[in-house]
Amino acid sequence: MATVADTPFRKKRESHGYWRSPTYRTWEKMKQRCQNPNLRAYRWYGGRGIKVCDRWRESFLAFLEDMGECPRGKTIDRLDNDGDYEPGNCRWATWEEQRESQRAPYSLEFLMSIVH
Repeated sequence: MATVADTPFRKKRESHGYWRSPTYRTWEKMKQRCQNPNLRAYRWYGGRGIKVCDRWRESFLAFLEDMGECPRGKTIDRLDNDGDYEPGNCRWATWEEQRESQRAPYSLEFLMSIVH
């Protein structure tokens, strides 16, 4: 009887040795946000037409080659918030760096004025 550990998917997933790394988790979540309409976050990504480029969608190792490993304290960020997840539009950034490039319906000055 085959076990879950013996399945081709499991072997493929583990063959690169990264499947438990923050970089691999980021890659999985990035794809899910863009492809899975059952996720709450889908409406802000896939629901807006944001896609993962074919190269990254099909290969974690291609994503790793283009982006490198995720540095501690950083997450993936798109430079153009209306652009896709693809080389040239993504970087590893802190939450503070990402906040600076977020699309926002209101200016920071306006938001601060209503808080205080």
